[in-house]
Amino acid sequence: MLVDGDHVHLERLSVDPDVCRRWPHFAGYCRHLASGLKDAANRDLDAFLREARGFDAAGRHSFTVWIVGAAEAFSRPQVLIRFLLFKDIVRPALAAWMDEAVSEARPGLWLARLYDYRIPDAREPKDYLEIALAREPANPVAAKDMVSLLIRQAIDNQHELPAYFGDPADDVTALAYAASLLPAVEDQDWATSRRETIDYLSKIAGEAVENAALA
Repeated sequence: MLVDGDHVHLERLSVDPDVCRRWPHFAGYCRHLASGLKDAANRDLDAFLREARGFDAAGRHSFTVWIVGAAEAFSRPQVLIRFLLFKDIVRPALAAWMDEAVSEARPGLWLARLYDYRIPDAREPKDYLEIALAREPANPVAAKDMVSLLIRQAIDNQHELPAYFGDPADDVTALAYAASLLPAVEDQDWATSRRETIDYLSKIAGEAVENAALA
């Protein structure tokens, strides 16, 4: 589902001279998607995918670097990077980029952000974020995404208290790590709010550890 800002970004991409020159079918896809013409958008995307499957490694890399940058403007990156585009073009290029550029955080970050459980993968989103943060510990986007992931993980483990899913000691450690990432987050209002959440969840996890020791 598109929000107003997504329509604006799609329209801009559809008339971008560089996009129109290099990937005209993708420009058409953006134009028709912005106009709500889903059938026409799908035809353009299919045409682009047929073309892109024939790109060499450099061509796939160039397109992938461009599209993950463009996707940052959207409400969700999947608005621009649909499933088959990710599966057939973007994901393999990100994986190759991650292997080849061993100091680059972006491929790991985007493999986490675009992760789709329909695609078999030995790694989880957390694994990719760990790779990104190992390469660039102060990356603000990777830090924010990891904090969000670890908070969700703790909430899931605590959602049927007093029963606790998993080992609460693991959550104590994970939440301490999440707190350590907050200074890297650019939006410090967001960070302050999440610190309060982390403190609350950490207190519950710590109490669960103590209760388990007494049992």
